[in-house]
Amino acid sequence: MRTGAARGAVQAILALACALAALPAAQAQDIRITAPSAAASASAPSDDPQAGPPLTPEESALLGQALLFDPAHLAATTSARPLHLPTLSKPHDLSVNGTQNPDGTSKVVVKQPLATTDWDANVGADLKTAAPPPTSFEFGKPFPGTVDDAGSGAAWASLGVPNLASVDARVDPTNDQGKLGTTFKHSIPVGKNFSVTVQNTYSVTETFSQPTATGATATGPLGLPLMAPPLPTTAQPPAQTEVYGKEKSVKLAISPTGTTLAAGITTASNDPVTHNTLSADQKLFGPLHVTTAVTDIGEPTSKKSITAGFKLTW
Repeated sequence: MRTGAARGAVQAILALACALAALPAAQAQDIRITAPSAAASASAPSDDPQAGPPLTPEESALLGQALLFDPAHLAATTSARPLHLPTLSKPHDLSVNGTQNPDGTSKVVVKQPLATTDWDANVGADLKTAAPPPTSFEFGKPFPGTVDDAGSGAAWASLGVPNLASVDARVDPTNDQGKLGTTFKHSIPVGKNFSVTVQNTYSVTETFSQPTATGATATGPLGLPLMAPPLPTTAQPPAQTEVYGKEKSVKLAISPTGTTLAAGITTASNDPVTHNTLSADQKLFGPLHVTTAVTDIGEPTSKKSITAGFKLTW
């Protein structure tokens, strides 16, 4: 009984193996989706009666570019828009011109042109900052804490015709003064690299109040009284309330090197001495320039100065 059952199971297994061997071997299928060529599409009949005409080669190329979109390629082909950076040549922008003196004081000139068509109008202010007080005693200089200089400032306005003439007004509240003047200015180009500027200025300065001498005694850093200078025993003539001044100058500008040479003469009704000045201004880089000046050449009161300044416009 057991032998017959085993023989039947072996026969069933053999029959199943023969049936499986008779079947064809399964092969892997490569499934690909390819678009028909333009020639095959034109020759093959369309089963859809509503289908349009086949794509032209140009349309196929445009469709391929649209399907192969690359953001990096788009960013590389698109030109970047230029940045609007501050410039140093715009005529209607705020200008700040600063000068540093060797004694520690500094001067800042603020200028704001006004939007006009035929006139050259400007308003501004001249600010002078005080030098830092000394922190230690030095021979020939004030004691620490005895310098009381808060600086000064003045406002001004100018109206005129470019490269011809202008009328200037100035108010100095620190010295309680007002100034009104007119300037005649004309620049003449000499060749391609030089230009000569001739300038004449006539002004009148009025002092609204006269300083009065007081017997107050200055105090030092510890509150101790300092010795005051003695008052003059002789009567002094009253100072002039109106001072008339005249300035004449000639400037030669050398464009390739950024150098400006100037010579000027200044006279005033309250000063019997005629002051002459020679100066040279050299542009170093960007807005930075250095000015060297010699005043009262050949006189006992001659003075030399070297200042560094900068000019920014935005």
